[in-house]
Amino acid sequence: MSASLAYEAAIGLGMAAISFTASLQLQLVWGWSPAQAALGNLPQVIVMLAIGPFVEKIVDRLGTHRAGTIGAASMVGGLLVYALLGRYDYGWIAVALALTAAGMRVVSTIAGVTVIRGLPEDQTATGAALSDTSSEVAASVGTAITGTIVAATVAGSLSGIGHSAAGTQSFENAVTGSTLVLTAICAALVTWAARRAGRT
Repeated sequence: MSASLAYEAAIGLGMAAISFTASLQLQLVWGWSPAQAALGNLPQVIVMLAIGPFVEKIVDRLGTHRAGTIGAASMVGGLLVYALLGRYDYGWIAVALALTAAGMRVVSTIAGVTVIRGLPEDQTATGAALSDTSSEVAASVGTAITGTIVAATVAGSLSGIGHSAAGTQSFENAVTGSTLVLTAICAALVTWAARRAGRT
C-alpha cells in the first residue's frame, strides 16, 4: 500500500510540473489566449481517454509490477522532454503531455486498485480517500515548489515576461529548473515504490 501511495504522490507532482507550467508558458511567453492554452493541453486528455480501455490488458500482459514500472518511466520521461525541450516548440510539449498522460493513466489505475485490494473490505473507502489525498497533496506541493522557483527567479510582473528577451529567458530557465527538481523527486518516489512493490 505504501508503494501505491508513493506512486500517487509522484503522479500529483508530475501533474503540477507539466500542467501548471505549460499553461503559463503558452500564455505568458507565446501569447496564446486562455482558450488556446486549454486546447494545447488536449494531447494529455486525449491520451488518457484513449489508453483507459487498454490498461487492464497491459497489466494482464506485463504484470502489475512491470506495467507500473513502465508507466512510471513514461511519466518521468515525459517530464524530462518538457523540461529540456518544451521551450523550443509546441510539438515537444505535446509529446511530453502524451508521455506523462500515458504513464499517469497506467500508474494511477494500478495504484488505486492496489490500495483498495490491500485493505479489508470495510476500509476501502478510507483507502480511496488516502489515494486521492496523496495525489492532491503532492500536486499542491508541486505547484508551490514551481511557483516559488519561478517567483524567486523572474524579476517583475509575470504578465510582462513575454515582452522582453531577458524576461522570457528568465522564465524559461525557471520552468526548466522547477520541472527538473520535480522530475527528480518523481523519479525518487517511483524508484522507491517500484523496489517496494517488487519486494512485496
